[in-house]
Amino acid sequence: MSSFPPSARPFPLFSIGFRPFFLAAGLYAAWSAVAWICFYVRGTEPPHIWDDIAAWHGHEMLFGFVAAVLAGFLLTAVPNWTKARPIRAWPLAVMVGVWFAGRLAMHGYFPGSATVAAAIDVLFLPMLGLSLLPAIIRGHSTRNVVFFILIALLTAMNTIIHAGMAGIDLPLGPQQALTASIFIVIQMIAVFAGRIIPLFTRNALKMAGIGFVARSWPALDALSLGSVAILVLFALAGQADTQLAGAVALAAGVLNIIRMVPWNGHQAFRMPIVLVLHAGYAWIALGLAVYGYALLLNPSLQWPALHVLTIGGIGTMTLAMMSRVALGHTGRTILASKPMMAAYALLQLAVLVRIAGGLGWVDYTVSVAGAGWSWSAAFAVFSVIHLPILTRPRADGRHD
Repeated sequence: MSSFPPSARPFPLFSIGFRPFFLAAGLYAAWSAVAWICFYVRGTEPPHIWDDIAAWHGHEMLFGFVAAVLAGFLLTAVPNWTKARPIRAWPLAVMVGVWFAGRLAMHGYFPGSATVAAAIDVLFLPMLGLSLLPAIIRGHSTRNVVFFILIALLTAMNTIIHAGMAGIDLPLGPQQALTASIFIVIQMIAVFAGRIIPLFTRNALKMAGIGFVARSWPALDALSLGSVAILVLFALAGQADTQLAGAVALAAGVLNIIRMVPWNGHQAFRMPIVLVLHAGYAWIALGLAVYGYALLLNPSLQWPALHVLTIGGIGTMTLAMMSRVALGHTGRTILASKPMMAAYALLQLAVLVRIAGGLGWVDYTVSVAGAGWSWSAAFAVFSVIHLPILTRPRADGRHD
């Protein structure tokens, strides 16, 4: 229960981190995909600060959309894991404002140079990391220090991207830093997936009266996470496209596929809100394996593999996790509505269409447009369905 007296309770939207950030992430994901389609298909450029709009698109997917999802999840989960008081009310509203200011800066809506825009954009992730640090320290939660480290690495990559786009010559180029950022996000997802997917699956199976138990194998978890961590190190060194990195990626893919076996995802086939979590992690494992195969034997598959990781893995995992957390933490029944099941399916269609274009099975421009519209529709549905859920008090009468 909240420690706030009734008169001092914050507006529901700013009562806990997942509420504003999940809504912002959903809306931004839907809009930014349409902006990219309009540019790629029709040549209509959205407002942006860089000449390289492809780099801008990749940056905003990671440091706009994904950063908002990470903020919403971590600002909710870390206090829960450490028994600390979550950030809420005006401090949370300030954080949302800083994230939004970063998006305005990246769209060129602030006067001044690209340096000013970079400073505004880079500010958000350090603020997020520092806001989590007191809970981690007070809770003596050493296992959550990994999130602080990964946020610091993402901040460094964001800084390098901005510097590179400004013409500053660094050992790591903007595209290399973007690729490294993808693998850092994959590492982050791999860490919390091992915590939440077995738990959510176990709870769902118990409610359904199914006797199978979702569990984890600690040694396999360590190997799976370690292999992804090594791949991150290769990427940070600018060596993410080498054959040695390919061997690591292939091993990481295989290990993470095996890691899913004791989670018993097949038993959740009739529970879409749980099954989609397993589907998202399967895309990540498959993407790692295909990326490794591409570097070792077929370089033409490297770009499709990255889209398996981003659209399939990161996209599906974020949509699945946001919908599950939003229902569970607002006191609602944890069941996917028919519109949300359609959203899950649209996102799977997006990655399949994008892969088909990358493999030359369909026209590439058609695949970009088709995948973009499917992605945008999926997150638009999420935003519409969850707008009242995220902005209204908990259904069970409790307080965040």
